Amino acid sequence: MPEAIAYVPVRERWLPEVFTRIAELERTGGEAEAVEVGGGTPVEPTSELDPALIRRMYEESHDPHKRLMEYLAEHPDEGIYTSALASDLGLEHGARSLAGMLGAFGRRAQHRYGRRTPWESRWDGAAGEVKHKMTSEVAEEIKKVASGS
Repeated sequence: MPEAIAYVPVRERWLPEVFTRIAELERTGGEAEAVEVGGGTPVEPTSELDPALIRRMYEESHDPHKRLMEYLAEHPDEGIYTSALASDLGLEHGARSLAGMLGAFGRRAQHRYGRRTPWESRWDGAAGEVKHKMTSEVAEEIKKVASGS
């Protein structure tokens, strides 16, 4: 039997965080994930990504997702908040655009990559925002494929 869908009114200003959290729940199958708080211990990846899968993720992506991966690869192991990431990428609708991108990639990841993404997204309750981070190992692979190596 298919799962029921609920429609819940949400304040527009919270949509980016709600979409990001929904994508996280889809990616993890609804399992709770650790929260990374600013200044806290970095969260380790939940599952290793092999170089071939990272390459596939990049090569199968459209330009906006490639730009996102390249940007995160230039800032390895650095947690970057949704608002700052959207601003740095120059997204037309800011955090809402990023939420849409993350949701789209999350759906693709669910069907093609075993629910894995080349970055981690964690809710920071203290800041009231999501932090995104790419490990240095994944960043090196993204840099190689982006440069054509």
